[in-house]
Amino acid sequence: MTTPATERRPGRPRSAATDEAILDAAVDLLSEQGFLALTIEAVAARAGVAKTTLYRRWSNKDDLLLDAVSCLKGPPFDPPGGSVRDDTLYMLTRMRDGWFKGRFGRLMRLPAPEPYQPPTKRKPVRRVAPQPTDTPRRTQRGGRQ
Repeated sequence: MTTPATERRPGRPRSAATDEAILDAAVDLLSEQGFLALTIEAVAARAGVAKTTLYRRWSNKDDLLLDAVSCLKGPPFDPPGGSVRDDTLYMLTRMRDGWFKGRFGRLMRLPAPEPYQPPTKRKPVRRVAPQPTDTPRRTQRGGRQ
C-alpha cells in the first residue's frame, strides 16, 4: 500500500531540465525584446517546447516572468564578518555587480515600458491628496486667508 505522499501523478513526470530551459528562454527574450513584445509562443519556440507545456506550469505570461526573474536572484549575501565597514563594502559590491553585470544587469538596463497591469490585478484609482477646502472652513480652524 502506498501513502498519498509517495503516489505518482498520472502521465510523464515533469522535467527539471525543461523548466530550466523555459525560464532561461523567458529571461533571454525579456532582455532582448522587452516585456510588451515578449509572447508565450516565442518563449516556447526558444525553449523547444510546446505552448501547452508552458501553460501547464504557468497560467499566463506574468506568472512565467515572475518565476524567471526570481531565479536570477542568486544566493543571499554572506559577508565576511570582519568589520561593519568590510561587510558593507562587500554587500555594496555584490549589489553593484548584480545590478549592472550579467543577465540581471541586462534586464535592469531595459527601458521601462508603459505602465502595465493585467486587467485582473488593476485596482481602482483613488485620490491620495485631500481635496482643497473652501475658505470659510480654514478660517473657522484659525487658518489664514
